[in-house]
Amino acid sequence: MEQGAARTCARRRTGDGHTVRRGINVLCVHDETAKLPLGPGLSERPVEDRGHETAKWYAYQYACTARECFAMLTKPRPWVLCEWHTDYVCPGPDGAQPHVLVSVKHRSQDQGAWGLADLPYKGGFKVLFERWIASEKSNTCLWVTNNGFKIGANQARELAKNLSAKPELRDTEALKWYAKNLQPAIGSSSLDETVDFLSALTMYSTGGDEHSMRALVIEDTVRPALARLGVRPGFARAAYDAAFNLVDEAVRGLNPHEPDVDWMVGDDLADHSKGVRMITRARFLRRLQDSGIPITSDAIDEQSASSTAMSRKLRAGMLGPTVVSAAPRLRQRWYEIEVSFRPDVPSPFADEVGRIRAEILHHALVAETRTRRTEAPYGPQMHMELSQLISAAHSSPKIPVGMPELMGCVYQLTDECKIWWSDEFDPQHEAPWIAGSRSGSQHMQLEFPVFHGGANA
Repeated sequence: MEQGAARTCARRRTGDGHTVRRGINVLCVHDETAKLPLGPGLSERPVEDRGHETAKWYAYQYACTARECFAMLTKPRPWVLCEWHTDYVCPGPDGAQPHVLVSVKHRSQDQGAWGLADLPYKGGFKVLFERWIASEKSNTCLWVTNNGFKIGANQARELAKNLSAKPELRDTEALKWYAKNLQPAIGSSSLDETVDFLSALTMYSTGGDEHSMRALVIEDTVRPALARLGVRPGFARAAYDAAFNLVDEAVRGLNPHEPDVDWMVGDDLADHSKGVRMITRARFLRRLQDSGIPITSDAIDEQSASSTAMSRKLRAGMLGPTVVSAAPRLRQRWYEIEVSFRPDVPSPFADEVGRIRAEILHHALVAETRTRRTEAPYGPQMHMELSQLISAAHSSPKIPVGMPELMGCVYQLTDECKIWWSDEFDPQHEAPWIAGSRSGSQHMQLEFPVFHGGANA
């Protein structure tokens, strides 16, 4: 870019204006657009810019919610519920209570840090307290902001530090002082009730604003989560954008997989509204996959290789532990190829993935026909036959796939229930003959524990 055609600068807010530091690639402003005359009344900065401010608030809130979505991939959190009594609700481990009622407050830097007097009304403590009371005090609360806390004795920063400490390390006398000062403003009926509310509350600052929050979540949350799941970190920005857009849809009560309704009333309407605002792990995973992120269900720690339809079906077919443990890795290699050449991405090889899948299915039905036996397991024989058929086929694919990726396609089709290695069963649970043998094995272990010896034996 020519120096005369554009100016590059980084801006830092100072009061009502900006200071400019040159030489940092942050913001590009073209001379022609910067000096574009708009006429009387439109050239100066708007006095009232509520729409812009509101958009910033929601952008920051959505970024915080998107971060919680990625936590579902590596922690036992089955869902995030958007704009439901609070800004969003996070479940306890495995969906059990206590849940976490989260309030997100964006505050422009020129408004200064949060003071204690700001928290009940501007900070929303009063509303959060009311939601906590309505939930019969059975949940915990989290208050998140981008701005800092005022420093000083009996100020907001000291309160935040006290609430972030372990319960046994909290200053109870200081907590009572804060409760006494906040009680009238939040509408609590007693000092003890206010202390209980503060004891259930955590408050912290993420720093930054709606712009830097995106970069913060991508670097601190998305990249590490994808790397942990075996997905190349280069997908981090696309994954974040997919999560952000999904949060926006959930907040507005949209779900492309369910028809909109306008005739529901009462509990039915509430259940439907809650359903479309809830981002489950499966819904989030599907959105990532639809956005071209090569992540499979067995890549998720909580939904590990032992708990996917693919692994259950392989075990049901009596495939050995080497196949069961290697299948997720091979499936991941194929899935990266599949999302790279998916139909919505313009490419001369867009139909090659479909052709390979069809060819694999053809080989699978031939292998099953040759090896299936009703009176005995046939999975290992079918697996060997299918591997030989794929290896012997001279299909000359137009995309870079070899035997590992083609076997990964086999396991992907297994997870989609298009290839079976045994009689059919409900793949959401172990096959009856596998569950029965496992139960018997567990009883044997309980009845005859293994002796390991040792000094304390």
